[in-house]
Amino acid sequence: MAKRLRSPDRGDGGKKRPRHGRKHLYVVLDDRQNRYSVHKVDVEADGVGLADPPLLQLESLEAYGGVLVGALGSKILALWQPTADGQLTTHAVAYGTDTDRLDVGPPHPDALLTMRFVVAAGERLYALHEGGLHCLELVLDEALLSGPEDSEAAELQEHRWAWTRVSSPLRLPGCDGDIPEDDDDEPIEITSYALHPDGRTIFVSAHATRRGAYAGTFSLDTALGGDAEWTPRGEWLLPFQGQGHYDAGLDAWVGLHSPGYMCACDVPAPLAALRSGDAPRQPTWELVSTASLLYADPDPKASDSAAWLACMGAGQFCVVESMALAEQEDEHVLLRLATLRLERDLHGGLRASSRRTLACRVLKFDPLFSPRAFCM
Repeated sequence: MAKRLRSPDRGDGGKKRPRHGRKHLYVVLDDRQNRYSVHKVDVEADGVGLADPPLLQLESLEAYGGVLVGALGSKILALWQPTADGQLTTHAVAYGTDTDRLDVGPPHPDALLTMRFVVAAGERLYALHEGGLHCLELVLDEALLSGPEDSEAAELQEHRWAWTRVSSPLRLPGCDGDIPEDDDDEPIEITSYALHPDGRTIFVSAHATRRGAYAGTFSLDTALGGDAEWTPRGEWLLPFQGQGHYDAGLDAWVGLHSPGYMCACDVPAPLAALRSGDAPRQPTWELVSTASLLYADPDPKASDSAAWLACMGAGQFCVVESMALAEQEDEHVLLRLATLRLERDLHGGLRASSRRTLACRVLKFDPLFSPRAFCM
């Protein structure tokens, strides 16, 4: 179930709004009981607090067991995790930030298992899960193409959301996926992932939680469709945690390394660009301290924090932090949005500058969900 909230003075009937080139940050929170809220934030203004009511509320059921959120173009997509018992039909919903329209996607396919992350590539949203890789995209609804082929009929052409299987599961050497029924531990843990600037190759780093300590990075060319296979790139991990974002000015992936630090990582060549006989090497990377921008408030407990990095373009990023308070106040946490710019100094080193911060206390209800933010 999904519920859209609009401001009372809105009278455009949900028509597409003109875009003026200024981007906003859309922050997704679990700040309501059994609901996830989407808030629109002006990143160019310092301040405290979020506008209420939010742009959108997505109602949930506790039995759904969590939700993943991703961005595709001007759309924010929320994908409810499939249920292990198969008793509930889970699905995705897409909110158009430029149209204020909410669309409900199809039920998840039976083959879709617990999702680990979602990442956009081209016009598709890819979901890596225990059973492989699926993509969600808008496809032309052929049911509307049976009429006369004239301009009026063309205007009636619409698209619908559809799932497609892309690849088999990601397997690490020594992890065959056989888990005792009474053991809830997963055989592998995804540490980081990123989309190559070619727009088609996904890189994933993972390590074994069982059967040894194997760690490695793999890539997959999504342009190969159903013939795509995971290719080992080496027994090394990408240096950031979670998603890395490509920045053209730095010609590097940028991600969160550890509390108070970001990093910039050289982008490995896709397999198609490697010369015959060359072995992929671990990319070089460098740290940049953002300690002066983050964790400045002595009140929160940094050890209990969850962070997410949003890319805003042109070397500008926003770190979204949800931090437990030193003095617990029912379900409240401290939410902090710190925008900063990464750039080279005169000596070629990487530094962070242009700090802006918004901080406020918000409610939190879903222990499995961390705040997400997308710049559109």
